[in-house]
Amino acid sequence: MFGNTWSYPFSDKGEYLASCSHDRKVFIWKEVANKWTRIYEYTQHEASINSVAWAPHNYGLIFACGSTDCTISIVTNYDDIWKPAKIFNAHEQGVNAVSWAPAKGSRTVINVNEIIMPKRVVSGGNDKMVKVWREVSEDKWELDTELAGHTDWVRDVAWAPVESHNHFTIASCGSDGMVIIWRTDNIGAKTWKRTVLCNVEAPVYNVSWNSNGTVLAVAFSDNRVALYQERTQNNALF
Repeated sequence: MFGNTWSYPFSDKGEYLASCSHDRKVFIWKEVANKWTRIYEYTQHEASINSVAWAPHNYGLIFACGSTDCTISIVTNYDDIWKPAKIFNAHEQGVNAVSWAPAKGSRTVINVNEIIMPKRVVSGGNDKMVKVWREVSEDKWELDTELAGHTDWVRDVAWAPVESHNHFTIASCGSDGMVIIWRTDNIGAKTWKRTVLCNVEAPVYNVSWNSNGTVLAVAFSDNRVALYQERTQNNALF
């Protein structure tokens, strides 16, 4: 890769590593004989790829990536053949971040089995918007929900990796200095509650959940990292 490397997440089970860069490429790596080997190169963007994220393993071997060319790619491995689907014009002026929704829904009294949810991805961009996308058929995605609340570029988004207390939760941060928590108890209704977690005078670059979705790490532009833990007393969010 040439230029800055923006993101390098491991797949859900740690078998693969993805990296994306200013050079408009995503590389997929796998450890072979104690050495990490590049096994695939994705080159179908026309500008910097700013974010790459693996889908939950329940969906198969899939990654999403977002680019300054305003598009999102969803790339699926079918029997060692990688097949992309594109979301065009996802964000005006560019896509900065993508993150996957959890695959499993909560058990209920009526249905004690875990429910595999339809695929969803959240993205953030230079249009100040957070957007949720849903797969409607193979290789076809549509806009599910637009979440307005930031007043400058959205730098990062992170979907909590588990559904907690029958809620789906997204964190977003931006150049406006805000970290926003978005939460819904009915994802099909497309109604999300907005809570400003913090509002500072400098850009916020990254947000990341722990594996249980109860602790949020926030990286600020002044070289600070803060951890926020959810409170349950009096039903407070954080």
